[in-house]
Amino acid sequence: MHWGHAVSTDLVHWEHLPIALYPDEHGLIFSGSAVVDWQNTSGFGKDNKPPLVAIFTYHDLEKERAGLEDDFQTQGIAYSNDKGRTWTKYEGNPVIANPGVRDFRDPKVIWHEETKKWIMVVTALDHLMIYGAENLRDWSLLSKFGK
Repeated sequence: MHWGHAVSTDLVHWEHLPIALYPDEHGLIFSGSAVVDWQNTSGFGKDNKPPLVAIFTYHDLEKERAGLEDDFQTQGIAYSNDKGRTWTKYEGNPVIANPGVRDFRDPKVIWHEETKKWIMVVTALDHLMIYGAENLRDWSLLSKFGK
């Protein structure tokens, strides 16, 4: 599974572009979200322009098929410095290892101005796990909800 890629100036008419993110040694590319890192907290920006940062679930199909453990999904990031036309995966992926939970996926990220931190909510089987980071790279578990 890949991340598809399309752009629009009006959210009605879309131009399809080449695939944005291909699978790699960490697995297939599942769902996620993307943010504009206006303050360049990630350090991925260049020429004083903020990067786009994609946050996504890696899915290791070989680990899943082996069925030995439920840790086959992790979270990764990639960044773009050309308005999302091309993407570079972060060398330190995955940025969040699986804590031993099946269906550890679908990261959604926002900037929390009051604490000056990025907040990520990840589905973790039957509950949510909430992480925080100052730079989109170094995440720590803040809380769990709904179990």
